[in-house]
Amino acid sequence: MKTKDSNGDFSIENKSASLKNKEEYDPKKIQSVISTDTDANIDEQSIINDMEEDGQVIQLTPSSIASTTHQKNIRARQKSKKRENARNSPADGSFMLMFQEVEEKINEFEWGILKIIGETGYSTFEDIASEVFKRKTDVSKNRIRTSCENLKNMGLLHYEIIKIPVKSFAVYYLEALGEKIYEKKYREKPVLSEYERIVKEHDNPVHGYGIKELRLILEEMNCFTTICDENRKNPVQIEKNIIYVPDIFCTFTGKKGQARIYFEYECGNHTQTDFNSKLNRMVKVMRVLNFVTPNIDAAEKICEQVKNWIKNRGAGSLKKTKVRVTTIRQLKGVNVFKDENWRYVFIPEKSCEPTSQL
Repeated sequence: MKTKDSNGDFSIENKSASLKNKEEYDPKKIQSVISTDTDANIDEQSIINDMEEDGQVIQLTPSSIASTTHQKNIRARQKSKKRENARNSPADGSFMLMFQEVEEKINEFEWGILKIIGETGYSTFEDIASEVFKRKTDVSKNRIRTSCENLKNMGLLHYEIIKIPVKSFAVYYLEALGEKIYEKKYREKPVLSEYERIVKEHDNPVHGYGIKELRLILEEMNCFTTICDENRKNPVQIEKNIIYVPDIFCTFTGKKGQARIYFEYECGNHTQTDFNSKLNRMVKVMRVLNFVTPNIDAAEKICEQVKNWIKNRGAGSLKKTKVRVTTIRQLKGVNVFKDENWRYVFIPEKSCEPTSQL
């Protein structure tokens, strides 16, 4: 039977989880072109603050970021700010009393779960449970779930249900108190959670986890050399002072060597003006524009916006350009390189109407 040490750590070999680090992109001056599904007019300053933390000199305008009516971004940012303030507050006597009370309430198994979350950054219940099973085999999912619930009730974990088209799932991450308890117990700061990393990268959890699910579907195809869905620090240079940040880019071996393909996870929240601006930037980077949507309604809305963009832009300026649209469910398990596997395919130089494939 596996045992636990005094710090609540499950004792097995190779228990550390690796976290990927991104090389920072630090130009002297850029205009940031960010592809999101959030309301930039309301929360533009928070994005500026995030990017300034990475050492970038930012010039942002409302047209730089697509605006929508999605409000979860605001709540997530406000919560993040409160957590940051609490995290930076100095420990005092009241905290020490609280820590002693928590120590009396938490059992060794719950300490082990807290340690997994703090050292790996895992947020989804499935990832947390999978890591527990690696470290301790004689345990049930119900026990893990009950322990996470207890930690939540003590104010150490935040709990949220994320709903995306293919599934709904629970996420947990350390609350401000949980971070301080973790740091006091293990004498190290916890890593940034996946949930917080996704919100920072994609501005709201639903859009961000939708992009993650698309990445997982692309990984299952086993046809790409690399797949990246964290691109704020790996932007595509469009012009001297303008960059484009795709939701996902993949590299693969083509007929002429290494090539790239880009995917946008689009929820249909952009205004027509913002959407036109987005496609005008994208077409400078690629000739095949790929849009994956959460459902058919969103796909049909994107199609209408693509048609309007073609009319506005003019077919003559879009020679050799192709726009493909499909849903995330329909993309699963197919060859993404073949047009026949996409729900709608536009060839602007021939028509502003799509050919329906599915």
